This record gives sequence, C-alpha cells and structure tokens, in this order.
Amino acid sequence: MTSPASAMARLRRTVRSRGGYLLRRAGLLPSGVPDGLGDDERLLGSRLDARVVVYFAGTVRNLYQLRQWYGPLEALHERVPVLLMCNDSRVGQVLRAEAPLPSVTVGRFATLDDLTSRSDVAMFGYVGNEGGNFQTLRITSALHVFLTHGESDKLVSVTGQMKAYDYVFVAGRAAQDRFAEHLLRFDVDARTKLVGRAQLDHVAVGPRPRGDGERVTVMYAPTWEGGQG
Repeated sequence: MTSPASAMARLRRTVRSRGGYLLRRAGLLPSGVPDGLGDDERLLGSRLDARVVVYFAGTVRNLYQLRQWYGPLEALHERVPVLLMCNDSRVGQVLRAEAPLPSVTVGRFATLDDLTSRSDVAMFGYVGNEGGNFQTLRITSALHVFLTHGESDKLVSVTGQMKAYDYVFVAGRAAQDRFAEHLLRFDVDARTKLVGRAQLDHVAVGPRPRGDGERVTVMYAPTWEGGQG
C-alpha cells in the first residue's frame, strides 16, 4: 500500500514534469500543492527592494498563517523595507489583492538566486514549516528566522525543523521550556527570541455589549496536529 508521503512525492515529481507544467498552467493542481508559476521572466535581471523577505511556501488554504502577520510586518515596513514572496501563482494573486505590503511570486531556483545575488536582503522570515522553505534556506547571505503562526504543546511546535533556522521567535518562556525538553543539541537561549504575541498587537480589544437575557458566548477553537495529522 502506498503511503501518503510516497504519494505526495510522486505527485511533486509529476508537477515538475512537462505534463505537470501543463497541469499547472491549466490550474488543475490540487489546492494543497504549490504550482511553481511565478513572474520569473519579468523578475530576471532585477533586484529586490527589501531588507526583510517573508517567504511563504504554502498554498491559499494556508494563508491564514501569513495574514496574522500583516499588521506587525506593515509596521516594520515603515522602518525597514519588507517584501512578501511566494512560489504559487494563486497565492500571488491573493497577496496582490489584499496584502498591505509589496509581493512577488518566484517559481524557479535560478530566478531566486539571481534576485538575491543582486539584492541586499538581510533576513528571510517564515510563518510555517513548509518543505518549500528550503528553497530560500539554501541562501547563505541572509539570516533565516522562524516567525511561527502560533504555539502549542503539539509535537509540531517542537519539530527538529527548527534547527534549520538561525533564530526562532517565540511568545514566552513556555515555548523555550518545550524546546529545552524535546530538542537535542538546540541552544535555546542563543537560538530563540522572546517577542510576545506580536500578531495580537493589531487586534481590537474592548468590552462586548450584551443585550438583556443574552446568553454568554464561548469560543471553542480546537487545533490539529499539523504535519503529524
């Protein structure tokens, strides 16, 4: 019986083939597979006007991970040029329509290497642990920082993938304690940075008006096991 991982690997090989290219162009790929269609022809020979690039290797269904960072990144952009980068044309279309920051879609390694060699990018940020992150993690001229899109006691929050990044931003001491307990040969104090929940800084807060006799509303928001699901 074929395992899900083997099936996904086979699908990715198909996507890279000529037939896969036609499937991508026709928009027939499954929603969870990046199509790798970018603005490469237009971008070749140009440079990135950014010091911070947030690289999103997911698809549209995972954009919730990036959206929660719009506010903090927009505030940072007022001081340091920030750019959003993806490798899926469908994500790129959404970002151009809704994101408060400039964005580019890069589909090929050669284009990415050409752009970064001409640019002065100091940091790449990541909001999720997509396998596609390694497209930019190859780059040695910039720091790589895992921003995260949320923390919990799930195994995915202490995955060994964290070792791939120069720094990991965490909300508080509980996250550092989890790393210390579960990750081998990971210098928690040197590799993690306490930033609080910056994503909540731009969320409106205040009392909620309640009518006479109105029942109390409780939000129950279970999560899932991410890559282990």
